Amino acid sequence: MSAAARRRRTTPRELAPTWRAALDAWSAAMRADGRAESTIAARCKYVRAFARDVEADDPWSVVHDDLATFVAAHAGTSASAYSHRSALRTFYAWAEGAGHVAQSPALYLDGANGGRPVARRQARPVGAHGPLPLWTPGVWEGPLAAWRVEQRARGLSTRTLRTWDYHLRNLSRTVPHRDPFTLTRSDLTEFMADRARWSNETRRGCRSAFRSFYGWAAEAGHVTEDPAAKLPKIATTAPLPHPASETAVHFAVLTATPRERLMVRLAAEIGLRCAEVSQVHSRDLVRHDDGWSLVVLGKGARRRVMPLPDELAAELRGLPDGWAFPSPSGAHLTPDYVSKLVRRLLPPGVTMHALRHRFATRTYAMSRDVFVVQSLLGHSKPETTRRYVEVGDDRLRAAVVDLARATTRSPRPAGARWN
Repeated sequence: MSAAARRRRTTPRELAPTWRAALDAWSAAMRADGRAESTIAARCKYVRAFARDVEADDPWSVVHDDLATFVAAHAGTSASAYSHRSALRTFYAWAEGAGHVAQSPALYLDGANGGRPVARRQARPVGAHGPLPLWTPGVWEGPLAAWRVEQRARGLSTRTLRTWDYHLRNLSRTVPHRDPFTLTRSDLTEFMADRARWSNETRRGCRSAFRSFYGWAAEAGHVTEDPAAKLPKIATTAPLPHPASETAVHFAVLTATPRERLMVRLAAEIGLRCAEVSQVHSRDLVRHDDGWSLVVLGKGARRRVMPLPDELAAELRGLPDGWAFPSPSGAHLTPDYVSKLVRRLLPPGVTMHALRHRFATRTYAMSRDVFVVQSLLGHSKPETTRRYVEVGDDRLRAAVVDLARATTRSPRPAGARWN
């Protein structure tokens, strides 16, 4: 039964057997956790009131709108709204942990807003860490989930998928009551036009996200016409390399822990991305006639073989088998956490990615071969590599001075006159 079809009952009803069984199991779980009987009784009272009020006979079929309507109806006082909301959140957090629901429908409840969704979530799944996720309208969740499956099947990188998903969720919060398949080209264009402070790079990412999502929607038959197919093209900005200074690199190496120092060296000496650093594994070390190399899985699942300096190779070979940077769970550290660790060692405004720019700039200065740098960075196009290589002022000045010297030394043809 849809949420729209579930109207609140005018008179309370007896609890359905499924609700009684759920409350009994929840009460037993709270007792096992050492909760006081008074706390258990109070929480069950509020959830029981909701169960008698809602149309759903099964607690696991309840959706967010059912909860929001109930909390809004009991928002006469802030204390009442808080008590109802807190009990429902706790109940469905337990249900999620016990596997009764895939995701708690109470995550986005907010008593101060009548139970309606707010921009930032007020709760998170049990055991989750990190920043609180932003709210996404329910009407968008299903389409976004189906689109993500399609992109993973295509082999889209996790980082690109996360960036595109961010742009689409950002769009969804501006039109929370609109079905995503009803948006027009004008809606998408207006959304992008309103972001005056966005860089062109961000605009290109947003445009790519829209084209991916609505391209999938058109192929799947959700829309008859792709509203993103003819979005305005984004002007290309001039390359702006930002290599970390040698002083910043040396300071980071001197002040880092051994683990952090290895992260810095992998980025600064062989130009690895944050994600590539986080995934370094002992199985990726290979021996060639001329020395050791590291097999790197880059963007787009493209593999490249990076030659290793002898000292760096020795340090990697000296680590235990497995991930170079293991997490407590046994997997590798996340790229974001690696980036955070390294960023703390660098001056304000300098990121770990600036170490990769430093590698590109120094390598080009020594080799004068953009294709060598392109191969080492793992870029598919030299135009991308150009964005990483900073041409120093000294080289620009030297080029102008050399040309001037060549010009003034040019002999004037015999009999030539100045006009």
